[in-house]
Amino acid sequence: MIINGTSFEELYNGLRNRGKDKKTIQLYVSPTVDAIVCYKILSMMFEKDGLLHSAVPVNNYETLSRVFKETIGHTDVHTVFFIDCAGSIDVSELLGDIENIFVYIIDSHRPFNKLNVTNTNIGLITSNEYQQFIEQETQLEKSDLLEVDDDLIGLNKSQSFNNCEYIRKMVDSDGEFYSESVGRVALAIAKKLNKVENDMYWYAAIGVCDQYISLKINAKTYVHAIQYFIDNLQLETLEITDLLQTVKTPMCVKMDCQLMLLRHWTLYDSLFHTREIASKLGIWTSRGKEKFDVLIADMGIPLSQAQQSYKTMSLEMKNKFLLKMEGYSKFYHFENLFLPSFFKKFGMDYSISAFDAAHAIGSIITNDEPDQNWQQQFWEGFKLLSSTTAEPYDFGFAKCIESNKNLVETGIILLLSGSCFNEANKYRFCSVSDALLSIRFKTPYKALQLAQFLAEASSRRYKKWLPFILAVLDAEKKTFVIVGYSSPISVKTLNYFGAKFTQTAQNMKISILQKSFDSFVTEIHRENLVKYKKALHKCFTSI
Repeated sequence: MIINGTSFEELYNGLRNRGKDKKTIQLYVSPTVDAIVCYKILSMMFEKDGLLHSAVPVNNYETLSRVFKETIGHTDVHTVFFIDCAGSIDVSELLGDIENIFVYIIDSHRPFNKLNVTNTNIGLITSNEYQQFIEQETQLEKSDLLEVDDDLIGLNKSQSFNNCEYIRKMVDSDGEFYSESVGRVALAIAKKLNKVENDMYWYAAIGVCDQYISLKINAKTYVHAIQYFIDNLQLETLEITDLLQTVKTPMCVKMDCQLMLLRHWTLYDSLFHTREIASKLGIWTSRGKEKFDVLIADMGIPLSQAQQSYKTMSLEMKNKFLLKMEGYSKFYHFENLFLPSFFKKFGMDYSISAFDAAHAIGSIITNDEPDQNWQQQFWEGFKLLSSTTAEPYDFGFAKCIESNKNLVETGIILLLSGSCFNEANKYRFCSVSDALLSIRFKTPYKALQLAQFLAEASSRRYKKWLPFILAVLDAEKKTFVIVGYSSPISVKTLNYFGAKFTQTAQNMKISILQKSFDSFVTEIHRENLVKYKKALHKCFTSI
């Protein structure tokens, strides 16, 4: 059952009434920045109204099923929330014989499982998509739908299609895509209930930035979301060279250069390790490296200043760089290098944007050091999001810088070694078996980042876009983590890799493990890779 803004008050009143019996709300939260943001906003509302609640991080459906059975039977729960997960599975199977529990799902993954949509005991919370779903085809054409803004779902005007076709994709498609940020949905609930606090806008902005960084939404969708924050907080958008120090409000929006952690790195390294610039210039070749050096020189920035901390560069040089970069972004066709960024004041300092925060928190929750587990990382990320000072972000920035160095350096090695193979013009395939390289990218998030970088770089190198499959060896478990990246962001071009991976495994009669809530991230035993690759090729008659 779909629940939108018109039903938020009824939903929340039910929570408060059920909470009077001292029962609790149980939240199962996916380990993404956006999901942590959603949980943070909901918990702020619950705490304000004295509603007992607890959260459990879950990283895939196997974990969700196990943890759900362990926790639900030992706690006095009246309501369950699934945050950025469970929308794609039949939740009634997960519930089994459990009764008298209200179930709500806030999930950005699409399509929804049709059984969840038609089940009146399961609430799919969304703030902008549609009012009702009618299963029969003839009735669907006549159903009352909310007006769907193309910008909100990542469509260009030339790609737009009617509401009925959109809803079919929401429930019937084998391909996957992402809809509205779950953090922004939580903000919409708070706003509808008149419980919104200014910090919630900061958190929601981080959630939207996380979606954009993860290539789940496009620039138009991102800008549309930021404009929503601007309108509600009545903020002005500062120009590129305006000084943040002159702003007296606790939050502001400024047109900002989207180089990787520019304010927390050197200008040279930030430029070199920004994915758009690295792949566009082809920095893995001598010609591409030469183009990069010419770009720095043409800006008139002395190399000594470009290689020192950006914070210590003179204001004159910073402004010179920003104005020059704006022109060069058009010349080199660097896409969306300047976007409105949301900033929050920490004490007297305005140095952290929502993009910076999303990068830092994302690096914390995907930290793959052997002495940490992912649950611990989840709570470290939540703690960082909740921080009222800027200093705790420094560790996240350092981890993010390290990760991006590894990403670009590994990408260059794989491209130069000819490890990316064209599979009959259907897709490109790359396997990473070297222990020193694979250990950095065996987690789903980092493997997907590497696949995205290699896909973009390969498409520019060979002047043709092809979907990309990356297999990364996990030597300790003797498995390969496999991710599929289908295309640049578009609702019409869905990611069909999840369906293809499952179909191939069924044809081979081998088991696969879903590594995350994205079905296009999976895991197979090392011995099955060669056979799996051949079978996968046969399966890809079309993508």
